Amino acid sequence: MKNYYIKIFYSLFAVLLFGIQLQAQTTKIRGKITDKATNEAIPFVNIVLKGTTAGTISDFKGEYFLETKAVSDSLTLSCLGYLPTTVAIIKQSFQTIDIEMEQLNTQLNEVVVLPGENPAHVLLKKVIAKKEINNPKNINSYSYECYNKLQFDINNFDERFKKNKLMNKLQFVFDYVDTSAITGKTYLPFYLSSLYPIIFFRVNQGWKERLLKHPEFRVLKTRVLLSLRVKCIKHLTSTTIPLTYLDRAL
Repeated sequence: MKNYYIKIFYSLFAVLLFGIQLQAQTTKIRGKITDKATNEAIPFVNIVLKGTTAGTISDFKGEYFLETKAVSDSLTLSCLGYLPTTVAIIKQSFQTIDIEMEQLNTQLNEVVVLPGENPAHVLLKKVIAKKEINNPKNINSYSYECYNKLQFDINNFDERFKKNKLMNKLQFVFDYVDTSAITGKTYLPFYLSSLYPIIFFRVNQGWKERLLKHPEFRVLKTRVLLSLRVKCIKHLTSTTIPLTYLDRAL
């Protein structure tokens, strides 16, 4: 009977001793991570027990808790914008460690910006360099496209002109008034002529031909001009355009 109680005692003692050993083999660490300069909490810091895969991250308040049976002598911390930090710990014990991390000051390499050359200037220099070679006087034959545009506008009119009795029935014409982007003045476009000829020339045969590729001749706002009774006299060309408006020459 005595031996029976002795066996029970030794069994309980072994279980208690084994539990103490398990408790001693567990490392528990808690604390808070802050910015060394501002003392503000740093969230989402990676915390790893050095040399192991055990780790955790800090929460929004910068607080963390790590419990592991892995054995190590330090913690390594990393976070974007901060220098890597290593902190010593006591193995297989419960401890509170508050950690400060230092911000990473990134210095960019010096960048030297030199003035470049406008690509248009490069092209113009090439054109000037070959100016004599491409001179029409030195070429036996050549052709080119030419665009000509002629536009007439009515301007320098004010509110008094609009309120004139003669304009009572013609107020609709002012719906077509536009404003110049250059001068800022208002104007009423009433005539436009444009020509798009192709010029052919050959020296050895002594002839020059002018072909209208896209001839265009139109009067803007036809309804307006018909109402105003604009009359074209003689031949209407891009250089000679005698017009009359209400029996007054323009």
